Amino acid sequence: MISLPLIFTHYGNSNYLKFTLHQAKKSNPSKICILLGDKLNKSLALKYGWKHIDSCSLKSQKRDEFNASFHWVQGKFHNPVKGNKDWLRYVFERFFALEVFLMQQNIRSFWHFDSDTMIMMNLNHFEDELTNSNYDCTTLCNDACPSGYIRQELVSQYCTSIIEDYHDSKFLDMQQKEFDELHNYYAFTEMRAFQNFKRKKPTLQTPSLPLLFQKNNVWFDECICQSHDFECFTSVKQYFKKLKNLYSAGGIIYCKKKGVNPPVAFATINCSWVTDDVFLWIQNAAITSTPSKKHYLKHALRFSLKDIFHYFNNLCVKFFEIILKFLTC
Repeated sequence: MISLPLIFTHYGNSNYLKFTLHQAKKSNPSKICILLGDKLNKSLALKYGWKHIDSCSLKSQKRDEFNASFHWVQGKFHNPVKGNKDWLRYVFERFFALEVFLMQQNIRSFWHFDSDTMIMMNLNHFEDELTNSNYDCTTLCNDACPSGYIRQELVSQYCTSIIEDYHDSKFLDMQQKEFDELHNYYAFTEMRAFQNFKRKKPTLQTPSLPLLFQKNNVWFDECICQSHDFECFTSVKQYFKKLKNLYSAGGIIYCKKKGVNPPVAFATINCSWVTDDVFLWIQNAAITSTPSKKHYLKHALRFSLKDIFHYFNNLCVKFFEIILKFLTC
């Protein structure tokens, strides 16, 4: 069987990207890895053995139609700009670029994860079960987004549904009313569009990727900052976030479910909302740990005096940013 390609989408050159590109290729040395990116991340992709495609070159009539109808639908406290780019537009538009690329290359199915995901296992081990199924895609983000294994047909249908959403003024007005009256920090994103897409097509088969392989004692992580019934710890260094209590042994990352044995091996780790310290620990733990000794993430995140200074400096900056944001609203 031909190995499925792995595709990331990303704009800019985020600090964590060097960790995720390197780790994915390390755990999947024979797999074709493709980054749909931009000129800022091309050299990094090539350095770690990824093919690089400029997303701007992937044009289509559907992409133009989406861009012509797109506008922000959000609460007054939601920030649609990240890294000096219209992030809210991008999270939709990347799927239109992806659709063009899949059709150009005749790729019928593939792997896709958020670009802040550390891939710890060879994905080829899971492909037989997925490709022999009738799944349209698997999901992550607590069933909110297509991620993991995805078929090309699903991407095309999803893009069509997004365009329909932006032509449905009544639907968007309902979204805006919610953001105005209830959820001021929320926005209409690709995740909400995916949920609406599934409502339109109730026969789609979109199982949760973590739950599919839980029977094998393997976990595809939704987010390191969410419990999912795993043992956790609170990290002061991560601004009091609660993280899964990961540890490594023999080059494998594990975590224990609450009150359950044995520990679960992690195939992927979604590292949204954490600092580079976590990415670095995961990368090093996969290389240096020995089977007879457990190496815990929480021990690597202990504070030094230098860390304390930087932490409170960043805390002050964040505090004044919040104050300024409220004063300018």
